[in-house]
Amino acid sequence: MNQTKRPYAPTLTTLGINEVQAINPIHVKRYSAEFVVEEMEKKIRELTETKERMVEKLNAKYENEAVKQERKMAALQRAAEERKWKAKQAEDDANAKKEAEEKAKKDIEAKAKKDAEEKTKKEAKEKLRKDAEEKKKKLAEVKEKREAERKKREEETKKGAEAHGWEEAARDLENLERMFKEKERKRAEDKTE
Repeated sequence: MNQTKRPYAPTLTTLGINEVQAINPIHVKRYSAEFVVEEMEKKIRELTETKERMVEKLNAKYENEAVKQERKMAALQRAAEERKWKAKQAEDDANAKKEAEEKAKKDIEAKAKKDAEEKTKKEAKEKLRKDAEEKKKKLAEVKEKREAERKKREEETKKGAEAHGWEEAARDLENLERMFKEKERKRAEDKTE
């Protein structure tokens, strides 16, 4: 018998116990063909399973890649949104700061204006008070002066009245003297005639 074993030929170890009991060339041939078919089916099954596993691995890999890409895109989008939000926040902060500075500037200007107005009012009030005091003083001086003038006039009037009285009396006296002289002259004339 030929001792070289063919790879598809069954051996005692590959056959079951029942098959070993019934070894004859026909059975061996039949088992050999069945064995080859089984081996081929087994290899096909293994290849199919390997292929399925590879496909599953590839699918899982692609899914993982897709998930990673999705996560990466989501992270990039979140980062972009965060940058956008931060930029908006910075702009809002800058605007708020600018508004606060403008408000503070306006408040300072308003306070300075109010202080200036109050100072002006105070100065005007003080000036009015001083003017009023000055006018009062001048009025008092004028009153005093007028009073002095009035008294002086009264005195002058009194003196004038007295003087006028004396003048009138002197005139009256002169008139009387003239009249008297006239009468005497007339009498003297009457006597001479």
